[in-house]
Amino acid sequence: MAEDRELDERLARLESRLRVLESAGRDPWASQPTFLDRPHRAPSLEGPTVLPPSVQEAFWAEIVTDATGGAYTFKEKVLTDGTTWADLSGGRTGTCYEANDVAGIAVATIIKIRVEYDTGGTLRYVFNSSTLPSGTVDNQVLVWTAAAGWHADYVRAI
Repeated sequence: MAEDRELDERLARLESRLRVLESAGRDPWASQPTFLDRPHRAPSLEGPTVLPPSVQEAFWAEIVTDATGGAYTFKEKVLTDGTTWADLSGGRTGTCYEANDVAGIAVATIIKIRVEYDTGGTLRYVFNSSTLPSGTVDNQVLVWTAAAGWHADYVRAI
């Protein structure tokens, strides 16, 4: 009788295990993952740490004088309300350069200056003017109109 009871208990445990295996077969996510190869540790990192490029620093300034060849002197400004600019107390001053060597930008124009370093590591203040060059052959595109067919013309905003 003791043997029968042991056999019944063992049979009950096997049936229970079989139900677990059958349910795992229906739901592949219910069981632990099976690795084809045993997991390994990633190699340790060696060498210098590579950081993402730094956030570009920019500030608002006013053109004070027009130097020559796309170089201008500036003083840092701050917007005091929606329309009023004032000199920033302790703000930066110096020489800034238009990125495309555009000359003739009006004195007292408010610009946004980027802080950059040239290839030699020298600090440079750079800005882009919002003025467009005058129309030349370089600014023309090929267009088609019913009246003239294919011809060169300028791009116009509507």
